[in-house]
Amino acid sequence: MLCLSVICKAQQINAHLVVINPNGKVFTLYLNEEKINQQPEAIVKAFNVHEGWLKLRVEFDGVTEKITDSIHLKSIDKYNNKEITLSLKERITEGKNTYKFEFISIGELSGPVTPIVPELPVNLSVLDENKKFGNIYEMHLRKPFYIKNYDSASAKCTVDLDDKDIEYHLFLLKNTNDYSERIKYTRRAILFNCYTAERLVKLLTTFDTEIEKLKYAKLAFSHLTDKANAKTVENAFLFKSVSEEYETFLKNIAAENYQKSLNCKVAVSDNEYNEIYVSVVKGKYDHDKIATAKKAVQKHCFSSVQIKKLMDIFTHDREKLELAKAAHASVIDKENYKIAAESFMFGENRKDFLNFISN
Repeated sequence: MLCLSVICKAQQINAHLVVINPNGKVFTLYLNEEKINQQPEAIVKAFNVHEGWLKLRVEFDGVTEKITDSIHLKSIDKYNNKEITLSLKERITEGKNTYKFEFISIGELSGPVTPIVPELPVNLSVLDENKKFGNIYEMHLRKPFYIKNYDSASAKCTVDLDDKDIEYHLFLLKNTNDYSERIKYTRRAILFNCYTAERLVKLLTTFDTEIEKLKYAKLAFSHLTDKANAKTVENAFLFKSVSEEYETFLKNIAAENYQKSLNCKVAVSDNEYNEIYVSVVKGKYDHDKIATAKKAVQKHCFSSVQIKKLMDIFTHDREKLELAKAAHASVIDKENYKIAAESFMFGENRKDFLNFISN
């Protein structure tokens, strides 16, 4: 039970309640048995919530699992005309993904109950026709065409975006009233270009949702010209949980880079391997075991046979495949790595693994 309470004089209050799912999984929210959103969404807002006990229930789309809890909203100034934000915190219990409500913040009200509809979907009359705006887009028939400067093969750009380019992009968004169009333009600006972490923050903050910000922050990593400053990107996020997820992403990137730098030629000794094997087996649940195993393959070198033996610890192909892919860079005899395919139970996963190591 969540409790938002302090002792204070009673009064009638009016507040908004927002529930977000940082991982993007859509859901339906029920407040005191009243269905709040007609279509499943990852961010749901309940308007005009009053004091008293609020019974919360979340149902995920296509899943029988339900999350329930209650909030005791006291009649105090702290909650009056405020927006209370809760997050669905994911956790793994006995090998299963479960959720619980977690308090995030109390802030100012945002957004009307009925969204304001613009008179015109797009207003680009202020933009000159058939003109190139820096290195980011060109206008043709009052439509912006974003320039593709990024080469995915080399992970480099013909030209990097500067502050003026970012200003041109923001100017376009300011004169585009259709939200879906603005999102489309920012996606292209991010995926078609290279930029500093500070400039990426300016692009990301044009997204309205944390989920969208996090998704494109990850996709943008290879586009950063100053990857050493990647942590600066966290300034684009409003919620701590989203910042922590991005920080974990950066740590995984660093671990993978270290793994590649090992240039593995010699496998760990039998004694070292036995210590690693025992530490993985000791994990209480599969998610503990896979975490231990992945840390080991990111720091040490192994033979194909040694990796297959680690894979055999796991019951499900999901963990076997995750470990097999994570370990590929650490294998000293890649020509023999197909032997690890024997560990899989299902042919589909075996095929996935063999395709992965052949590319």
